[in-house]
Amino acid sequence: EIPRNEDPYSYRDTSWILAALLWRWGVSFPFGIVAPLALAGLVAAWRPGETGRSGGAFLLLYAATYAVSVVIFFPTDRYRLPIVPVLAVFAGAAIADGARIWRRPRVLAALAAGLVVFNLDAFHPPETWPEEKALNGAYALRVQGRQEEAMAEYRRAIALNPRRIDPHNALGAIAAQQGRWEEAARHYEDLVALAPDFVEARRNLGQSYLALGRVADGRAQLEIAVGLAPRAGLALADLCLAFVQEGLAAPGEVHCRRAVEARPDLAETHMALGLMARSLRQRDLARGEFEIAARLFPRGSRGRDRAEEILEKMRRRDAAGSGVAAPATDD
Repeated sequence: EIPRNEDPYSYRDTSWILAALLWRWGVSFPFGIVAPLALAGLVAAWRPGETGRSGGAFLLLYAATYAVSVVIFFPTDRYRLPIVPVLAVFAGAAIADGARIWRRPRVLAALAAGLVVFNLDAFHPPETWPEEKALNGAYALRVQGRQEEAMAEYRRAIALNPRRIDPHNALGAIAAQQGRWEEAARHYEDLVALAPDFVEARRNLGQSYLALGRVADGRAQLEIAVGLAPRAGLALADLCLAFVQEGLAAPGEVHCRRAVEARPDLAETHMALGLMARSLRQRDLARGEFEIAARLFPRGSRGRDRAEEILEKMRRRDAAGSGVAAPATDD
């Protein structure tokens, strides 16, 4: 799984609001204060004779069960976060009860223990993800269409963490979109070196090689992708088309049929089977697959336009062969 943990304190310099709400001065605010108060509130609420009537038992049970389930499953930040509102209830209760609960030694002990345990990283955080800020900035710039600035941020992310795979993937995608296939291939090669079992990276590298005319290299990458994920419909379709591009449509037929079998919901798999069938002069199969692809591709997309263009040429050729004019179409 691609890491998604972030240090929110690294964003203090981007907003005065964050600078006010996130700080580390001996304790980490807010959680380094909320968590000890919540622990004190939990200890104060642990009174079996009263919690049943107040609902505290339910909150205690929820907090304990959720915490255990997260530890068993995957204790990453995004799964721990939903327990914070419940802890905030107990922290608020500890404040609202005033001096009455602070006369109890075990509550004071819980508060002191929480201040120590939950602020162990107040001075030196044990983990940091410095590249995450650059990645988020790159994503925002990319959404705004500022591709060159986004690429600079992706390169900065790589400089901060050379083993992070998503900036390589993003740089490859941008280069491919702009038709810079040599550059795209280099980024995908770096990505495959870091994650050799990343199926989509293998497929993208194969597509880059095919665009550069390196058909054998492209087919080799696509074969690896299919070997890693035998039912990867798009990789199977690309592999089939690589055979067609080499003039070997017959050996590629099995891959096109497997692609449609694996992903009949994708226009690309039907388009690939149609192109393969057309190269083998299987006109009825080709026509049927192009018709399905034209329905599945979004209206106005290049894929749909291409499928409809091929179908129109086939209709005109059939009409010319029969001596009957091809009917006009609305599309």
